[in-house]
Amino acid sequence: MRRNEFLDELRKNLSKLPKEEIDAAVEFYEEYFNEALDHCDSEAERDKLEEMLIAEAGSPQQVASRIKAEYAAKYLNSDDNTGKEKGGPKNKLSAIWWIVIGICSAPVSIPVAVVTVCCIIGIFATLFAVMISIYAAIISIGIGGLAAGAVAVVAIGGSAATVALFTGFALMGIAFAAVTGYGAVAGTRALIRAMGRGFSKYVEKRRMKKENRG
Repeated sequence: MRRNEFLDELRKNLSKLPKEEIDAAVEFYEEYFNEALDHCDSEAERDKLEEMLIAEAGSPQQVASRIKAEYAAKYLNSDDNTGKEKGGPKNKLSAIWWIVIGICSAPVSIPVAVVTVCCIIGIFATLFAVMISIYAAIISIGIGGLAAGAVAVVAIGGSAATVALFTGFALMGIAFAAVTGYGAVAGTRALIRAMGRGFSKYVEKRRMKKENRG
C-alpha cells in the first residue's frame, strides 16, 4: 500500500467523525510521511521507507479505530455532547463501543488481544447487570409507592389511620425512588466519564512510551 492509498482509506474510515477532525487526522499523517520521506536520497529508498512507515502505523482501519476511540473518550468527558449533530458517536453507548474497538486495535499479540476483549466484555457485562438491578429496584420501590397511594385513596372514607399509614408509605416510596433514581443516573454518567478519562490516560501513556522509544 502506498501513502496516498493509506490516506484515502484513512479518510473513508473516519467518515463518521466531524470534518475538522478528519482533516486534522489526515493532515497529521501527511506531515508524518512528508517529514520522514524528505530525507531520502533515492526513489527506491523512499519506497522502502514508505512501506516501513505504513507497516509501523498499522492499517488504515486500525489507525481510524484508534483515532475514533480518542474522539469518543473526549466525547464522554465533555459536558456538551454535540457529536450527534456534528458527526461522531450517536450516543454514549456508541462512544464506549468506539473505545472498545480502539483498545482492541492496538498493536498487541493475538493472545493479549483475546484476553483484553474478554476482560472488557466481562467488565461491561458486570456493570450492565449491576446497573439494571439498581434501576429495577428503584422502579419497583416507586411502583410500590404509587400502589400505596392508590390504597390510601381507596381507603378514604374509612379508617383515618389506614389512610395515613398508606399515604406515608406512598410518600416514602416515591421520595426514595426519586432521590435514588437521580443518584443512579448521576452515578452512571460519572462512571461513563471516568471510563473516558481512563482511556485518555491509557492513550497518553502509549504515546509517551512510543516517543521515548523513538
